Amino acid sequence: MNHIRTLMSFELPKFTDHLLRLDGEDRRLRFGHRISDAEIEAFVAGLEKGRFRVLAHFDDELNVAATALLSALNDGSVEFAFSVDRPLRQKGLCTSLFDRAILWARNRRIDRAYLYTLAEHRQMRHLARTAGMHLDVEAGGCEGVLDLPPATPLTLLREILAEQAGMYDTATKANHLALAHLRTLRKAA
Repeated sequence: MNHIRTLMSFELPKFTDHLLRLDGEDRRLRFGHRISDAEIEAFVAGLEKGRFRVLAHFDDELNVAATALLSALNDGSVEFAFSVDRPLRQKGLCTSLFDRAILWARNRRIDRAYLYTLAEHRQMRHLARTAGMHLDVEAGGCEGVLDLPPATPLTLLREILAEQAGMYDTATKANHLALAHLRTLRKAA
């Protein structure tokens, strides 16, 4: 199961680390242009408090391995951006992130979502189309637009349960790591 939860503010360095692990081509596809380590660090540092949310999936080593960055726009809409570590691709993580991003936006009375990607990024275009986004491709870029229905009691409950499952998943992985460390210490003693 692809457990996803909201990244807490003290975990933002894990988001930075995730973006820094992307190779040059993945960075270009994610940001729409080539981007250096320093530019990634400045990008994360420049995120305005209260105007963004990072939804994340943690791998077994508690590294952030997949993210959806949700950025609030001035007109009350939201922009989605996704990234997944290469070894975890083609496992439905980005679809799960997209679903959670839509759920999050609906539950905050956001009625429109945007996604910007390079026209050549076929996987992201496929994902956006599958989610029901209207795509407009021109001049090497692609803009996806999705009108969101209002929240319901069920969407609120789904988000609460998904968030709790994500927290439980992270806690379980942390316990496994702690036990593995204790076993290593015992063997060394």
